Amino acid sequence: MDLNLNLNEIEKKIKKAAENKDIEGLAFLFHNKALFYQNHQKFNEALNSFKQSMIYALESKNHHLIALNFINQGHCYESLSQFEKAKATYQFALSAAKSLKDGKMIKQILQKLFQLTKHQKIALESPPIPVEKLFDKDGAMSLLHEASSHFSKKDYGKAIEFLNKVTEINPNFHVAWLFLIESHLKLENPEEVIRCGEQALKIKPEMGFYWGYIGEGYEMKGDKKKARNYYKNAIKAFEKSISRHPKEDIYFNGISWFLMKMKRYKESIPFSEEALKLNPESEHHFHSIGLANYKMGNYQDALKYLRLSLEKNPVHDYAWYDLGRVYEKLDNTDEAIKCFENAVNFNPQWKRTKRKLRKLNPDSPFLSLNLPRIPKELDKNKKLRKERERKRLEPRTYKDPIIGLKESSEHLLELDEKLEFLKTEGMDNFVRKTKKFADDLLKLIEEKDNSD
Repeated sequence: MDLNLNLNEIEKKIKKAAENKDIEGLAFLFHNKALFYQNHQKFNEALNSFKQSMIYALESKNHHLIALNFINQGHCYESLSQFEKAKATYQFALSAAKSLKDGKMIKQILQKLFQLTKHQKIALESPPIPVEKLFDKDGAMSLLHEASSHFSKKDYGKAIEFLNKVTEINPNFHVAWLFLIESHLKLENPEEVIRCGEQALKIKPEMGFYWGYIGEGYEMKGDKKKARNYYKNAIKAFEKSISRHPKEDIYFNGISWFLMKMKRYKESIPFSEEALKLNPESEHHFHSIGLANYKMGNYQDALKYLRLSLEKNPVHDYAWYDLGRVYEKLDNTDEAIKCFENAVNFNPQWKRTKRKLRKLNPDSPFLSLNLPRIPKELDKNKKLRKERERKRLEPRTYKDPIIGLKESSEHLLELDEKLEFLKTEGMDNFVRKTKKFADDLLKLIEEKDNSD
């Protein structure tokens, strides 16, 4: 079969999928393009297409295709005699297969890893190629990791420094623009919110949050008419996203949030309730319902849902802030102060919370905070919440095809990440956990061999 003819057909389909913004379709089409190259021994071209497929697979959260991409990239590196890169790629594939709980795929990858070295343990313990050599040639991903670390610590000024460097290196890195927008929102820099939002829209105009965030920027500037227009566009974008991904709770909650921005509070609640059905562990959906009730004057219902939000995430600064506002309306100043102090404590760079606290208690020691202080016991709660979320997303179990132990999956499936590392996480921690998973697997294999 003529390779060029097939590639021409695929290219036409890729063009059509791009026009329709069919992210998942693009992931599969680039994967097929890579397979054509691979079958015709054009391994460098295949690698480039697999990496394109990976980008779209990550966006569409297609974990099975992510794993297949890693496996096939490993095959290509093997064929090019680049064995260190092959080992590193198979190690990433191993964790992808773990997240799918695909025993057959795990066995296939382990066999590949074992074939690459003389000893099983060496195969899994050998240090992988630094991820930047595989995915981060320009260093943008490493800088994004630094930025996300500062962002998670609520140090928005530092995060912005690193994010600006990322966008200088790669202006099309839309995740960096997202972090920039959210950082400037917290610091109340409306001009920067609008500027970053407009840049992000050029890259991903289908993202409802970008439209909505620009609207928030104009609202901060006092231009309510422009803000409303952007909120409407945000809702339209979310509706289109729901038509493609009807089980994604974040899109329903996005509609709810921007309906509230337009003061359509009663209309917003059904969308948050639908989001809650899809993801009952999310603090954001409880918060949205609580905020809508607060805005409508239903203070008891607002208290109920905001407290539920804080049960899910005790360090949720937005929920503490809105809970404080409810207590203000109920003339319970002492409780309001406690809530605002918690909001400041967990996010001291958010200016709005400090203004509220200063108004009620100008002598509060929390007003001098610059970085958050999160008690250890609350960090434990966060871990428990993540574990509940992991169980919700991974309800299935499998009988380990290598060992055959009924409970083996409990020992093997400890890694929580779903390959979101390419967006927000650095690879050092990911690789370390991957190697730990592989070590645990080897121990179980050795135990089985000894018992036999």
